[in-house]
Amino acid sequence: MERGCQLGLVVFDNFTLVNPTNGGITYLPSASNVNATISSSGSADTVTFSAVNPADWNLTGSNQQFAFTVNYVVTAPSVLFQLWAPSVAGSQTGTGGFSLVKTINGNSVGSVGADENNKNPAFKSFVGAPVSTFTVADNIQAHTGTSGTANLTSVTNSFATTTPEPMTAVLLGSGLLAFGYMLRRRRRNS
Repeated sequence: MERGCQLGLVVFDNFTLVNPTNGGITYLPSASNVNATISSSGSADTVTFSAVNPADWNLTGSNQQFAFTVNYVVTAPSVLFQLWAPSVAGSQTGTGGFSLVKTINGNSVGSVGADENNKNPAFKSFVGAPVSTFTVADNIQAHTGTSGTANLTSVTNSFATTTPEPMTAVLLGSGLLAFGYMLRRRRRNS
């Protein structure tokens, strides 16, 4: 999991899985059994974590749990990030639950993380936005408690940039050209 990749100008790098724990189950999260998928849609880049074997994240016995943290760095030399949002997918019953507790640039933003009660929180601004480089620590946890189940399917992080969509850039460029033409024409007529 220590490899990285580049998506357009954005580099996702230095992926490391740390502090894996398990309780009451044989599954122990490791770099070989946690998938990391990186994709782009519109002006947002996403990093999604899931189990290589989906059954590993399906907890059904009493007092079962697992937890791990994935650290990584996101760098965009010419694209600046404004917003971020976490999300989790899964289901739970009884005392079961799951969560994504997030730290960005060493600042805990756990109260704005995602869990079984708030699976898709709204986008939040980066501290000091816009930013071009930031470090992320995603602590991913699932547990059944004494009388529940937890089926965590995936954990996703979305990072939105300031890059305008292509049509917006064309319209903005056309507007600037028209404005320049009008100013030039006004000067000639004066």
